Amino acid sequence: ATTGSAAQIQLQQLRRQQLEQFEDTVARAPGAQAGKRDYSDSPKTLYRIYGLNQRNTDTLPAGFDGYELHEFIATSTSYSGWDLSGLVVRDSRMSDCNFTKAKMACCDFDRVVFTGCDFSSVDWNRAHFNQCQFIDCRLSGVQSDKARFDACRFVRSDLQEWMHFRIRLNDCVFEYCRFVNFPIVRGRLERVAFEHCHFLRHTFLRGSIQGLRMEACHIDSMTFVEMQKIQALHIIESNASKLYIAPSTT
Repeated sequence: ATTGSAAQIQLQQLRRQQLEQFEDTVARAPGAQAGKRDYSDSPKTLYRIYGLNQRNTDTLPAGFDGYELHEFIATSTSYSGWDLSGLVVRDSRMSDCNFTKAKMACCDFDRVVFTGCDFSSVDWNRAHFNQCQFIDCRLSGVQSDKARFDACRFVRSDLQEWMHFRIRLNDCVFEYCRFVNFPIVRGRLERVAFEHCHFLRHTFLRGSIQGLRMEACHIDSMTFVEMQKIQALHIIESNASKLYIAPSTT
């Protein structure tokens, strides 16, 4: 029992050392600042992460498996082309960061605020965003198959030419956003609101909608085709040049 206890303590010390080294590695990225850390309690849970030893960082310790970033702050930092798949970030803020062509598949973001960030051609496949905010962000060419957004808010952001399948939006709000060539294929939307948004060539295809509100929006062209279900669709004080709901839609 003593041997097992000693081995456990040694493992905890090793993990704590790895976490400290990882924090130092990330903090040395241009413009990044690490939030407050408390190592007095048990070590943080490790999560799988790939490739954060790229670009402006050193190689991670041998056998390092992952990390959850908490209260992390990054400003004017480039993560363009990084492989961040599986990263977990909670209660953090990222401003004016470049995520173009970054791989962020299966990431888990919880209460993260993104301001002025560029996510062009990012990979968000199977990623999960909970209570996140995207303010003044560029979101073009995003890959987001089976991504999920819960209680998220998008403000003054451009969403163009997303490539996604079975995306889920629950309790999300879009304000003053611009959508261009934005097809939602087999998506599931529940209690989603669009306020003062602009839609150009927007399509809902073979998905389900339960609670969708569009208020003070400008709709150049929008179609609903072969929808499995549409319930509680409200278009309020909006200008719609072309709005088409296919007869097969229920």
